[in-house]
Amino acid sequence: MPALKIVHLTSVHSALDPRIFKKECRSLARAGFDVTVIGPHPESTVTEQVRIRPVKKYRSRIARMTRTAWHVFRQARSLDADVYHFHDPELIPVALLLRSSGKKVVYDIHEDYPKDILYKSYLPRWSRHFIASLAEFVERVSCPYFSALVSVTPAIAARLQSANERIVIVYNYPYPEELIGDETPEWSSRSMVATYVGTITPQRGIAEMVRAMDMLPASLGATLEIAGDPIPDGITALGG
Repeated sequence: MPALKIVHLTSVHSALDPRIFKKECRSLARAGFDVTVIGPHPESTVTEQVRIRPVKKYRSRIARMTRTAWHVFRQARSLDADVYHFHDPELIPVALLLRSSGKKVVYDIHEDYPKDILYKSYLPRWSRHFIASLAEFVERVSCPYFSALVSVTPAIAARLQSANERIVIVYNYPYPEELIGDETPEWSSRSMVATYVGTITPQRGIAEMVRAMDMLPASLGATLEIAGDPIPDGITALGG
């Protein structure tokens, strides 16, 4: 019996996105499924038993939401998979088209998108609440049609539970090997360091992290190390 064919779709994230590729696709491939990712990538390749089918990610958001989404749909349809697992709300129209053809479709919700829209600096302030409400409406009316939902947090799962009860949570916790290397030093020899890796924005709590460091005793000599986007103006001054 041939392995179940599963195709992951993204027009926003890299095809090698840690959540999409490592946490989900690689795990599925190791379990014996036939797995392909359609998403932004330089070339067609096979990595850790996962096939990657590249699409171009345009700089323009409008082009990405139209031209990239269309290329994702064409490739997805050509693969004739058993299950399609998509990762971006802008692919909801693509997902509904696949669902209408009788395919099983899973929506993976990486963020609380309606809330996230309220902080988009590229959107005029007067438009954000309207667009956020529209995003909430689109998710709620489309989610009942999907075969299942995957959420990244309990809060997002609770928000959409009434729209589709077939929802599970896959956290973005790192794998142990990502934190513990081959030459891990003893605890007694390590510096007193707190680390944050990710998007550096007010809604992700970056200001609270800086203020929290300022509350620690100076005798600890503790530092905060941040890796991610450029630090917003004014954040480094919060610690005093």
